[in-house]
This record gives sequence, C-alpha cells and structure tokens, in this order.
Amino acid sequence: MNKIPFFTIVTPTYNRAYIIGKTIKSVLNQTFSDFEYIIVDDGSTDNTEKVVKSFCDRRIIYLKLLQNSGGSCKPRNVGFKHAKGEYIVRVDSDVKLDKNALQVFREWISKKPEIGIFFLDVISEEDKKLKTRSRKETVNPNQGLEFTYKDQICNPRTKDHLPCLKKKVTEEAKLPENFRNYAFYYKIARKWNFFYIPKIGLYVSSQRPGGSDRIMATIEENASKFIEGIDDYLKNFRQDTLKLCPRKMEGWLRNRGVMCILDDRKKEGIECFLKGLRYKFFSYKSWIYLILSIVCPILIKWNIRRRK
Repeated sequence: MNKIPFFTIVTPTYNRAYIIGKTIKSVLNQTFSDFEYIIVDDGSTDNTEKVVKSFCDRRIIYLKLLQNSGGSCKPRNVGFKHAKGEYIVRVDSDVKLDKNALQVFREWISKKPEIGIFFLDVISEEDKKLKTRSRKETVNPNQGLEFTYKDQICNPRTKDHLPCLKKKVTEEAKLPENFRNYAFYYKIARKWNFFYIPKIGLYVSSQRPGGSDRIMATIEENASKFIEGIDDYLKNFRQDTLKLCPRKMEGWLRNRGVMCILDDRKKEGIECFLKGLRYKFFSYKSWIYLILSIVCPILIKWNIRRRK
C-alpha cells in the first residue's frame, strides 16, 4: 500500500517549456521531501511535456489535457481531484519556491491544525536580490496574521500569495471553470480561517513575456468572464458585504462597470458606476470612469491595454 504524502503540489501550465524547468527544480529541491508533485498540462503545443519528463523523479505525476481550457481553474481542479496529500500547495509554472517553503508550511500546520488555508507571502526576483520589498508589509513579521470571514469580505489579501489548502477544503469548494474565481476564497472563509505566515517562501520569476504562453487570456478578451465572476460574488455575498462592509460594494460595482465598458456594454457600465457611487459617493475612481464612459469610453480601453 502506497504511503499517503503529506503535501500534494499542483502546477497548471500552458506553453511554458522555457521556464517550467526552474519551477520543477525548486520543488524537487525542497528540504521537506514528503510530497507528490502533480503537473497538469493545459494542452500545451510547445515542448512542455518533454521538459517535464526529463526529470526522473517518482514524485512527479504528469497529466495532460487534450485541449486548452483557456484558464487555470480547470487544470487546477484536475490536480485537486488526483491529489492524495493531506494538504495541497498551489504553485504556478513561472515561479520558484524557496527550498524551505514546504518545511515552513509544515511547521505552522503543526502549530495551527484548525486553519483551512495557509499563505506564504510573495516577493519578486528583483526584490529578492535587493533584499527588500516593493510594497508594504501585510503580515506581522513575528506572529503572522489570522484572517476571519469578516476580514476576507472587508479587506481581502489572497492575491499574490502562495496557498496551502487542506485537502478537505478543496473537496468542499471547487474552482469555477467558466469565469474568474472571485467567490472561491469567500466560500471557504465562511467555514475556515486563513493564516498568513510571516516568511517569504515564493519568488516570482521576472521572465513573464506576453503572448500565447499565458494561461489566462487578456482582460479585454475575457471581460464577459470577469463579469460572470463578479456576478457570482454578488449573488452569494451581497448581503454579507452590505452587512459587514457596505463601502466595498462600490469597488465591486466599479470593476463590473469597467468590464462592461471593455465588453462594449456602455449603458450597463454607466449604471454600475452610478450604483457604486451610492455606497461611496466620493470615490474618485468611479467618478473618473463614469465621466470617461460617457465622454470617451475608448480611453478606458486604452488604459487597460496600456497596463497589461
């Protein structure tokens, strides 16, 4: 009978043969070695399969989807379904793990076994070399930070962090595959608290060229999917947001308005900005987008394209 690994690491990838080798090396070099490593190839057309299979390590499990799904959620769900570990660590295919990342997770899991998801903070390759941070500290360097459902609603911090989830959590909340997964962490937070570990364990690679290698296509091309994701959030969490942090509704409606403009739904976008201003009248961002959407919506599209 095969021993159940403590961790399952899941990496979705698409056309990243040029960089995934560094990710795989960083995973295999972990000081804590009790893990399996599932790599889900989302229909790559480059040499990704050859690169992955060049690593002769029994812990690697390579799964390939026949057709690209257009997003990272489906391959992640495939990885979650095949995972045997007690905890699942989501690692993207363009990052490098610090060699002690899993060991740090293991230590904090033993201290706080009731937590549903642990996060390690992120730092760029450039900041790693400079031994500094490009943004403000979000986690107490000594004690870490525990997050409740209210915290997640009012001040979400799940972006740009490396998550480690209990296997049971992934069985209770599946990543939606047809739109952006805004609601995923909120659904989990209703039952499980989050914990942000006061150590940096994930280094984001500076090699991020645009083009066909991206798992998720451009924002403008997927505006309708972003709208679906926001609508899913509002359907499930509108009442809680209004109760716990009503001013946050302005941000959700503003983002929906921007996506509507990108999707050539000008009237609907203007309505979103106006509704958002009811919750936070002095939001300069909503006022700017509202004016631009009336006078010259093409400027909003230009700004989004410039920032991609």
